[in-house]
Amino acid sequence: MTMQKIPGESAGGPDPLGRDITSLLALEKRVREEADLQNKMITALSVIGGLDVKDCVWRVMKHCFTNSLVKQLNWRGINGKTAFHRLQLKDVITGTVRNNRLTATATDKEAFKILMGPVEEVDKSIDKMSRLFPCQGRQKFVNFG
Repeated sequence: MTMQKIPGESAGGPDPLGRDITSLLALEKRVREEADLQNKMITALSVIGGLDVKDCVWRVMKHCFTNSLVKQLNWRGINGKTAFHRLQLKDVITGTVRNNRLTATATDKEAFKILMGPVEEVDKSIDKMSRLFPCQGRQKFVNFG
């Protein structure tokens, strides 16, 4: 499977797995229903690499999710957001981390702690910026790059 064949990607090149919560949940459903899809996604995403667990998690998150999508998620699903810890896609990311030879020994606890960072960081950054610049509204303030 090449990078262009990952679900959610266009033929023209890499595209996030989902641009909105509806497409993310549709992909989540497919991952739960199609037995080999999770492994195919892990294999395809593994080429993203990373030097350590944190770098690998952040690279995968940057590749897979837009900032606007991540704003609709948090780890526990509070405040009407989707609970990231319940998504099978969380296991795709941790599987990708373990598929990297430099991070193959990462534990779930290590990966989840880092994985919670990008998801929760967006909420914190948006809230902070909203307080500092109330007239700006909730715009794109965090870039995973």
